Amino acid sequence: MKYLFLINEKSRYKKLNELERLIRSVFSQSEDEILIKRTKDLKDAENVLREISVKNFDSVIACGGDGTIHFVLNQIYGKNVSLGIIPIGTVNALAKSLSFPESIRKIVVNIKDKKTKIIDVGLVNNRYFLCFASMGYDAMVTYYVPEKFKDIYGKWAFMVTGIKELFKQKNLNRLRLYTENKNDYREVYSVLLSNTPIYAGVKMFPKAKVDDGLMDLYLFKKKGIFQTVVNALIVSSSDSNLIKTLVKNLHIGENIEHIQANTLSVESDGDIYLQLDGEPIKMKLKDNKMALNFSIIKQSMKIVGTDS
Repeated sequence: MKYLFLINEKSRYKKLNELERLIRSVFSQSEDEILIKRTKDLKDAENVLREISVKNFDSVIACGGDGTIHFVLNQIYGKNVSLGIIPIGTVNALAKSLSFPESIRKIVVNIKDKKTKIIDVGLVNNRYFLCFASMGYDAMVTYYVPEKFKDIYGKWAFMVTGIKELFKQKNLNRLRLYTENKNDYREVYSVLLSNTPIYAGVKMFPKAKVDDGLMDLYLFKKKGIFQTVVNALIVSSSDSNLIKTLVKNLHIGENIEHIQANTLSVESDGDIYLQLDGEPIKMKLKDNKMALNFSIIKQSMKIVGTDS
């Protein structure tokens, strides 16, 4: 087999030389072929992939953060190439969602040993995503986190920005949602969508499975500072019996709905804040209307390096 290791030099990981030596060491007794390429940014990575053609490889290993992984997925999907992950970014939410080992050495060994998992892939309009997406408040936070803050403070940058954006929710437009049943209509302000039980490092979707052809969603029908704080508490503690009891007795969860669907259509008369796998995505209005079409492509991507 032939592996391409694509290393993002802008990642927070400062031991890139050691990582490269580790990869070469682990594969030194293997008959597999490896090529290691370092890239300065995603534009550089795009040029590298264009020059060498991913079709010449059996697997492309994304060495970087969630943005690098999301980028590589959209470059290789549909080309009969598997996706490997070595998480060396800021949050590494995708690796956590897919149960990758914490040890980088263990991940590299798993790749050499060809440990794989077949999972669903999400599609929205013309963009693919692996694990999770959101619209509304959560996506707005992702959109406004300064890149330099992420590099310095990691996940704390999201928390600080989240508090700041609590006071700007008037900018959120109402979303009109339709599932595969076109008569199944809802109006909400924010949506969390996941293909795995773990959303951005937190277990929020205990019923979600990576290979069932369904997306799990939390729909938030109201906005506001208090309501958003309550929403976050409820969904981030979905397995807590205490929280379940409080929600039931105090009726504080009535503005939250959990559903499963294979497809989802979203419309709005204004801009929609959207993030895919932790990456903010710019979507443009067309004919004064925004339309997003989500679907799940069942068991369509082979992931390399995970434990299970």
